[in-house]
Amino acid sequence: MFCSGCGVKLQEGAACCSSCGTETSRGAAAPPQSQTIMARNFRCNGCGTPLKIPNNSRAPVRCPSCKTNCIIEGIIRNAEIATKENINSGVHLFATPAKIYHELLSILIKAPYVVLQKIEVVREERYCVPAYCFYCNGTASFTYEKGVERTEAYTEFDVNAKTRGVSRRITHTDWYPGSSSVSVSPIVFAPGNREMASQIMKLYSSFDPKNLISIENMQFTADVVTYKYDLPQPAAFTEYVLPDIDKILEEKAKKSVSTQMIRNVSMGGSKVQKDVVRVFFGLYRVVYTYDGEEYSVWISGDGKRSFHEVLPEDQGRKNAIANLDNLDNLDKKEKDMGELEKDVVPLPPAKDDYFISAIVGFLSLLWLVWILVDIRTGFVVFPFFLLFVYLLIDNNKKVNKERKEREEHKEREERKEREREEIKKRIRAIEHDFLIAEQQFIEKKRILHGIYENVNVEW
Repeated sequence: MFCSGCGVKLQEGAACCSSCGTETSRGAAAPPQSQTIMARNFRCNGCGTPLKIPNNSRAPVRCPSCKTNCIIEGIIRNAEIATKENINSGVHLFATPAKIYHELLSILIKAPYVVLQKIEVVREERYCVPAYCFYCNGTASFTYEKGVERTEAYTEFDVNAKTRGVSRRITHTDWYPGSSSVSVSPIVFAPGNREMASQIMKLYSSFDPKNLISIENMQFTADVVTYKYDLPQPAAFTEYVLPDIDKILEEKAKKSVSTQMIRNVSMGGSKVQKDVVRVFFGLYRVVYTYDGEEYSVWISGDGKRSFHEVLPEDQGRKNAIANLDNLDNLDKKEKDMGELEKDVVPLPPAKDDYFISAIVGFLSLLWLVWILVDIRTGFVVFPFFLLFVYLLIDNNKKVNKERKEREEHKEREERKEREREEIKKRIRAIEHDFLIAEQQFIEKKRILHGIYENVNVEW
């Protein structure tokens, strides 16, 4: 005899079910006009009374208040899939809201404070994804070349010298072929659903199988979205498991001969024997919005591992990050410029145009006096006088031009320095925002708006 409420086997002569409390036909008559409806959130849709649901119940659960038979949609679906696919263990969804919120904050705290103020957590989605647990025994052979050092002694003579020969030694390395084999026994998880393959590998690829929970002790929630197997076991093994085993075998092979002089290690084909267990893995997807766009964070069913796809960031933060690269480029340019300035010869002081005119006028007057004293010698010296005046004016122009270029370079450097200071200010502002965000979190001030506003988190 079985309970009509939860399907549990009843003891002979029992007046009510020991699991859900449903009265049997021997205890009391069933209420008239009992209807069956779909229940969600573990409450009766007829009167709202919380329902006590046995583990992995497939039968309708009778409300203890209004006696309505309630079918728990998600629970029945998961139980049916578990039975059909021969799933006997896994990780269900048992992370507390505080733990989920803690994982969410540990990721979003990397975002600047101005972004955190605009974030709103809108919903928490729950998924149940099938996967494979492969218990593997892999072996592989490999070849290599082993080096053996050989020392030769010889005597060197100098035919032109009268001294005795000098004894010397030379070391040679002879390489000989070798081979060996290695074996490993890893336990590897692989996804059983293509759509959720990335999430399973990121959250459960290194999961300890000792922490798997028996299917009898797993709690299926009513609002969970359950996926079916659509990735065949051979495909999952070839795509996700075999590459990991080959990598582990190669690492162990190299480690086994690391104490010797080895080169050209080449792995042969691996042979893997495996036992497969089918499991269920629970996933949380926390969805939040920023500037009208949705972002998400994925969290494992036990709340201990998480990852994010992309983080929101404002334009100011993007520009600041870009300016960090510009700051590095400025450092390099300044360093190169400093090296160049070491080789620059200091310029002589430039003469202004009035000073040059005074010199030219004085020399002209001196030449006129010279002509009056000795006209013949004066005309002979005249070409040299013109050449000297030309060289004097030309050199002064070059000095003034180079000095102007240096002044322009100095102005550019000063402008770069001002830009550098602006970048530093913006960087300090960003760092200040990070500090404020961290302090706000530690002080438990509610920065994230939405469904977790009333959740207390301990840091």
